[in-house]
Amino acid sequence: MKITAEGLQAVYTMLRQFPPFDRWGLPDKIKFEASSKLENGPEAWAEYDCIDGKHEILFDTTRHWTMPLLVSVMAHEMGHCRQELIGKRPGNKDPHGTAWKKIAGVICKEQGYDIESF
Repeated sequence: MKITAEGLQAVYTMLRQFPPFDRWGLPDKIKFEASSKLENGPEAWAEYDCIDGKHEILFDTTRHWTMPLLVSVMAHEMGHCRQELIGKRPGNKDPHGTAWKKIAGVICKEQGYDIESF
């Protein structure tokens, strides 16, 4: 499946219509990018960043994507956006610490994901 910025925007827009994302005030404007080079290393499938108040989500084009995986990873990155908005994003030193686990738990409960693989 080919990943495009337009496709990523469509998945993000769709997820914002469902809990818990519909309550979180996530930004309308996010830059989406499909890239073969992510900064977070070879294990990363996608990454979220916010620089000077501008939100960005990048997806790795070298991965084998399926629609369920794409939606799940987008939900994961939207969780990082939520962290940023509530001031609980610690940068890259511990992006999946205590604050993340609480947010991920809410996403998994409401979206039906397994917390261990999320």
